[in-house]
Formats: sequence, C-alpha cells, structure tokens
Amino acid sequence: SSSRAGRRARRRARLRRRGGGGEKSGAAAERRAMAPQADKRGGGAAATQAKAAEPEMVERHGHKFHVKRPEPREGVTNMEIFSGDHGLQPQKNLKDFIWTMSNEPHLERKKIMVKDLGRKITDLQGFEWRTKYIVVVILAMQIGLGYYLREEALYGGTLKFWALAYVFGATFAQMLFLANHEISHNLAFKSVRANKLFGIFVGMPMLVPYFISFKEYHMEHHKEQGTEGVDTDLPTEFEARLFSSVPGKLFMMFNQTWFYAFRPVFVRPKPFTAWHLLNVLVQVVFISAVVQAWGWGPIFYFLASAHFAGSWHPLAAHFIAEHYTFVGEAETASYYGILNWFTWNVGYHNEHHDFPNVPWSRLPALREVGYEKYYSKVPYHNSWIGALWDFLFNPEITMYNRVKREPVSDTKSD
Repeated sequence: SSSRAGRRARRRARLRRRGGGGEKSGAAAERRAMAPQADKRGGGAAATQAKAAEPEMVERHGHKFHVKRPEPREGVTNMEIFSGDHGLQPQKNLKDFIWTMSNEPHLERKKIMVKDLGRKITDLQGFEWRTKYIVVVILAMQIGLGYYLREEALYGGTLKFWALAYVFGATFAQMLFLANHEISHNLAFKSVRANKLFGIFVGMPMLVPYFISFKEYHMEHHKEQGTEGVDTDLPTEFEARLFSSVPGKLFMMFNQTWFYAFRPVFVRPKPFTAWHLLNVLVQVVFISAVVQAWGWGPIFYFLASAHFAGSWHPLAAHFIAEHYTFVGEAETASYYGILNWFTWNVGYHNEHHDFPNVPWSRLPALREVGYEKYYSKVPYHNSWIGALWDFLFNPEITMYNRVKREPVSDTKSD
C-alpha cells in the first residue's frame, strides 16, 4: 500500500541521515527486521537445516525414542570418539537415557560378516589353551602377595600395603576378573563344566562368590544388550538421578566394584542353584583356610585389591569406555592401546560383542580380517583414561549416557 511504502522511504531517509550507508544499508536493515517474521512463517533456512539435523523421535511410555541409529558421515577417515571426523553428535546434558528402537548392532553385523568372510571368521573361534596357565600364574602372584603383606595389612595398613594393593593388587584382581570374563564364555577349556569349575577357582581372591552369577548375567548382557531390566550392566534410573553430578560420578566410580557386583541381585534376582551353592562353599573354604593359616591380613589385602580394581584405577576405565555413549548411539566402543596387555584384549570390545566365542588372543586378528569393510566405521577410544576423565569431570556427561531398549514384552503390548 502507499502508506507502507511511505513508511519504508522515511525509514531509509533516517538511516542515511545517521550515516547508515545509504540504500544498501537501509535494505539490509529492513531484511534484518523482517527475518524473524520469515522464521516464524517457517521460511528461515537455518531453522529448516536445524530441523533436518534433528533425529527422528517417537514418544512411548514416557520416553523419547530414536527411530533410527545415526550413521557416520560419508568419507569419514577417523572414527575416534572425541577427535574423529565422524560427524556423530555429542550426547550432552541428558535428563533421560538414550532410548532407541534400533536392535543392538552386534548380531546383525555378525551375521553379515560370517556370510561375507566365512572361514576367515569361523577359524578364529574356539577356546585358547594358554589361558589356564597364564591365569594360574597370576592367581599365584596375587595369593603370594597377600601372604607377603599379611602383617602390613593389619591395623589400618601401612603406606607400603596401600601402595602395593593399588599398583599390583588391583592390577592382578582386574586381570583375574577379566580372565573370568573369558572363562564365562567357555574359552579356557572345551568343556562347559570345566570352565565353570575353573571360574569358581579363579574367583577366590575376589572374596565374593560371584562367578556363577556373573556368567548368567553376562550372557544376558550379550544377548539383550541395552534392554531395560534384563541387561544389568545398565545403571538404574535411581543411580542416574543420584550420581550424575561430578561428585556423584566420583563416588560411584570409587565404589564401582560393589555397584557392579550387587546391582544385578536387586534388578534381576536369579534362582539359587547347586552351582551357586558350590561357588559359596568354595569361597567359604578359601577364606577360612587363609585366615586359619595366615590370619586376617591377606583377606584385607584381597578386599583392598578388589575394591581398587574397579575404582579410580587406569584398568577400571574399561567399565566406562566400553558402553557409555559419548556420541550418536555408539553404545559399544573399542580401544586398541597398551592397556590391553593387562586386560586380555577386552578393549577389542566391538569385536568381542560381535563374536563372543573368539578368545582374547585372536581378537586382533578378527579386527584385521574385518577392518576394511566393517570396523573402520565403528567408533573407538584412543585412551581409556581419557574416556574416564571426560566421564568423571565433564558435567555435561552423566550416568544417563547409556543406550536403552524396551523389553520385548513392552513392545509387544503396543
């Protein structure tokens, strides 16, 4: 209209009198003034791009579910989680878990790889005969160190006791625990029964009769990764609410051994079987024999070692790095550094979840066989300690940084 044109002309004149730069500045000012109106009408290009970048979400049972797993960008050359060019969005300041409608990625990748690579994969499967001999040596060193520190451990422990318990005791305890991780997959002997008996034996210095229960819960962790109420590796809502602050994460990590040991009992209790009873009896006999022969000192050493093994210790970082999600929906992350030498190659965690019946000694070969077509596009950590540090001290990373799925019964009910 003529009145609107007159107002525009008067606005341009005022801009020229104030040194606004003439007609071009007037037009730019006018465009800036009109931009919010365009955005409100949905015409803003930035708004359109931001909307396109948002993942598709569906609300179910009070949670927002990701419909599709985000994929790395085309042409990616570095899949390192923190420094890579993968283009996966960081997961920060979460107030709920990362709920997804996608299946866990490992079974699908396993089927494709076996079909594609055949004997190159299947020839790597099967038990590793060397495992049992290495484990017996580590077990002897741990029990021997407990005997050596039997006096130092009493009355609160000396500085020497605490230093050796942290440096050596925690390392040996973590190595024995991760040996039992291998044994839980029946990778020390051909016989399932022999693996169970050996696992009970190896677990003695941990003091808790955990092996048989751990084996059951760990198989569910593989079969139902991320499933709420089934995968007991997942923190509960209560834990996430209580421990997501920096002080809360520090407390949780300091006591992680006991969270890991006792959470499954509360979340998903199991029937008590003859195998559980045997596990308890062996543990009672071991503790009684040690106390009778050497006193309580070695027991305090074993307890301190087990605590530090899952606490503020470099090797304990694998508990965080393996399944906490820092970008996209990267719910499993591998690590290929030097700490694998002390942890039975558990850092090869995507490879392990894809093929749980490939033993520690052949996981590097598995990665090599499948790297070009499969593992080159899978996120990984350069540093376990770096992942642990970011988890503990970055306030934007919380206990909610885990991918979860609904149980099958809940999805069927819809």
